[in-house]
Amino acid sequence: MSLLDPTLSPSDKVKTRKLVLTLVCLCLIAQDPLMLYAQGAVSSGSVLQDISEFEESRRRWERQRDAEVEVLREKQARIDSIKEALLAKIEELKKEKREWQSGGGREAVSARSSDVSSAAERRQLDFEKAQLSQLRAQLTSEREAFEARKAQLELAAETRIASPEAADLSRKVAELTRSLREKEEEVLRIKQDQLAFRQKAESRERDNGRQIQEWSEELKRKESAVKQAQASLMAARSALEEEKTALLKQKIQIGQSADAARAQGELEAQLKSAAAERD
Repeated sequence: MSLLDPTLSPSDKVKTRKLVLTLVCLCLIAQDPLMLYAQGAVSSGSVLQDISEFEESRRRWERQRDAEVEVLREKQARIDSIKEALLAKIEELKKEKREWQSGGGREAVSARSSDVSSAAERRQLDFEKAQLSQLRAQLTSEREAFEARKAQLELAAETRIASPEAADLSRKVAELTRSLREKEEEVLRIKQDQLAFRQKAESRERDNGRQIQEWSEELKRKESAVKQAQASLMAARSALEEEKTALLKQKIQIGQSADAARAQGELEAQLKSAAAERD
């Protein structure tokens, strides 16, 4: 049974790892103490300490992995919400276009606009403002969580790694963090522009097909801008994940034992698998 077997559950892997370490300890204890002393081997107390440190490191990285997966789930849910709102707006415009082309023309659009009461418009605007406020709160929460995560990584890098490579990786992580923040702000600005355009479009009288076509094209441009901003955000996130992976590998090469390095490799594989399933 291999620890790298993908069919094993996390709990089975932990049990298997503990069993292997226990067998190693028993073999070391069963050997001749004089031979161990002559060969300069470590004492059983040192082995137990190494095992304890390894288990603590494993639990710490599992907690970090779970936190990162949760953040990815929250961001994916936010993107899905924006996508659903855009699709609903596209369907609404298609319906209006069909009504215009069906023969009702200007009279049909004017009749439809007159049927919408002021109270309904206010409720719709209040609903969209509430959605925008919720989105802003979610972005703020995600940014705070990401800053806390980045601070933990920087603290770990400062205490365990003191090399030019580590400093360069930390600088790249900071740059990618700023880029990610800018992309999030850009998405929020585009969302605000789209809401302002919606309010303007609903308050004006749509009196001819040409004006409706212009609004439709403008909305399509804004939707395209949202998609481009989201693509840039995903690219920045992928680059940040690569830098974080490189930082973890640097830690393994400098300060960790062979067993800890294999455990880190398993955690990296699980993170990549989670990212692949999300994509």
